[in-house]
Amino acid sequence: MKRGVSVPLALTLGLLAHSLAAQQPKPDTVAVKPPGSAGLAATPCCAITAIDQKTGVVGARESSTGYRFSFEVKDPKLRAGLKVGQKIWADFTTKRVSLKPGAPCCDIIVGLSPP
Repeated sequence: MKRGVSVPLALTLGLLAHSLAAQQPKPDTVAVKPPGSAGLAATPCCAITAIDQKTGVVGARESSTGYRFSFEVKDPKLRAGLKVGQKIWADFTTKRVSLKPGAPCCDIIVGLSPP
């Protein structure tokens, strides 16, 4: 009789643990590559939160997790056109950012940090 109770209980606990693990943010899996190649996302993953026109450092937030990161825009003309709230694409594997689909322009200089 104990066996009949312990099997469903073990299955329930196993499913609960699996469900909780699936809900945890995994920064390494938030990577959304800029569009332009087969299989890459067509929508931006992130938004600009701050722009330092003097240094070229731009702050951004990954939309689904709230994780923050910074990237550098070296071209002053490109930097001048940026706006807080602007949607962007980021690839955290290659550490590159695109301001428009399929055109990586900038390097991520500070990786993901929790919100």
